[in-house]
Amino acid sequence: MKLNPPAFEALEGRALFSGNIAAAMSSGNLTLTGDALDNAVTLTRNGGTVTLTPDAGTSINHGAAGAPVDLTGVTGKINIRMGAGNDSVTLTGQVIAGVAQPFAVGGGNADLA
Repeated sequence: MKLNPPAFEALEGRALFSGNIAAAMSSGNLTLTGDALDNAVTLTRNGGTVTLTPDAGTSINHGAAGAPVDLTGVTGKINIRMGAGNDSVTLTGQVIAGVAQPFAVGGGNADLA
């Protein structure tokens, strides 16, 4: 009886999926909603423009992972709901006439809810 030599069979490709943050604008308000995966994003505000810069494992609105997104017309609140996962959100302020104006958190005239 002749035995065949051992053979190896290649496995199908494995893709690692990025976490995604959905960014939606409504009446000047920005809402960020994360998913169940680990997400990390930096928000940089300059006037009415907020730049979302995700890390290499996160996308914004299912775009390319790590690609920054500029959102204009942010004049109201910014609501952040990151969902499950080990998430990180970093906020950086804006500079107007040499005065740093960081994001505000809380009630009253705060822009983060």
